[in-house]
Amino acid sequence: MSQGFGGQIRRLFKSIRSLAGPGAPAPDPRIAEFFSQLDTTLPSSELRRQIHAFHDATHAAFNEGDQQFFYQGVIKRLPRLAENHNSLNWAYERLIQLPWARGDRVAAMALFDRYVDDYAPAYGELFDRSYRAAMIATQTRPITLQRRDRFQALVGLLQKVLPLQGLVAECGCYRGLSSYMICSYLRAADAGFDGGGYRIFDSFAGLSEPQPEDVVDMSMSGAKRLARMTKPGAFAASLPLVQQHLSDFPGIAYYPGWIPQAFPDEPEARYRFVHVDVDIYQPTRDCFEYFYPRLVPGGILLSDDYAWPGARRAIEEFCARTGVQLHTTACAQAYVIAG
Repeated sequence: MSQGFGGQIRRLFKSIRSLAGPGAPAPDPRIAEFFSQLDTTLPSSELRRQIHAFHDATHAAFNEGDQQFFYQGVIKRLPRLAENHNSLNWAYERLIQLPWARGDRVAAMALFDRYVDDYAPAYGELFDRSYRAAMIATQTRPITLQRRDRFQALVGLLQKVLPLQGLVAECGCYRGLSSYMICSYLRAADAGFDGGGYRIFDSFAGLSEPQPEDVVDMSMSGAKRLARMTKPGAFAASLPLVQQHLSDFPGIAYYPGWIPQAFPDEPEARYRFVHVDVDIYQPTRDCFEYFYPRLVPGGILLSDDYAWPGARRAIEEFCARTGVQLHTTACAQAYVIAG
């Protein structure tokens, strides 16, 4: 570890300790004993095994201060190697969630900022500024940390179409986080952008009724989490709330209603970029059917939901039927490009 990097880590944990406040009780002695006996010269795989085994056996008995001490200890000791990425993200997410759960959003964001400075992939000043502003404006917690990578893929594709003419849209906006991010990049490309030419299509009542195509295979990775989210009304946020969150872009046009009924009868309308985040089979299918013929040449139709079984099926069926080439990202997104 370089002296400069070591200094960053020391400052990180000094700031983390300060979040606990003065007079915080001493952590559970089992944690200190565990770390004192942990041989950091072991291979990373064995370090991770021991860390997760200790956590699984003891964390239910730990209070918030104990958990904070443990997760910061994990972050301090795990080498910054690609093979430790998931475990480092896990520790940072657990650490960030502690102040967020008690309503201390300032402390949670401070820990997120430290994560970005310490370990996160570097995506540039525009990305970090826009993403942080989007989370604050939409009151969105800064985890999961993997979402940051997914949003980088999102805006990377958006930047490819900026020279094109056409509308930009999002289907399924939830609290407005990704729309805020997209609009921030549109404003960065055009200082006069106020939301004009940007459209949001959403029920503002959450998911519609899942269909048989949306049944989650419980043997797949992340199945329990997906099954919990695949239910009517999930991800509901009211239109007034979303408008408040996106008030920095007053020119946005909103189309409330269920998909596809919310889509206007505008055969002449043309889009350069459409972001689809509707999670389940039927609205994903209808989004691809409606928007792909309306893309300008080189326009991109991107789905955030390739990990969802119903959305994946809808996209693959569309591409098989039309012969359109399917592209994917490393973050479980799928997209097509108009020829």
